Amino acid sequence: MKRREIALEWIKEAIENPDVTEKVSEEELRFWKKIPDFGNRFLKVVINPQRKTIVTVHFDRRFKL
Repeated sequence: MKRREIALEWIKEAIENPDVTEKVSEEELRFWKKIPDFGNRFLKVVINPQRKTIVTVHFDRRFKL
């Protein structure tokens, strides 16, 4: 299976201007952003704010607003 490219600007937009944000714990924040250029699917970005690192990035097929 070929991996889909996720544009860095989409990741940045999800973190800076998310449609939805969820704080799971002190070590995990989740952000979702609808990406019109990718069929209006939602990009999910999970970060660790303490370490200032991205944990995972993927399109979340189950997420609905």
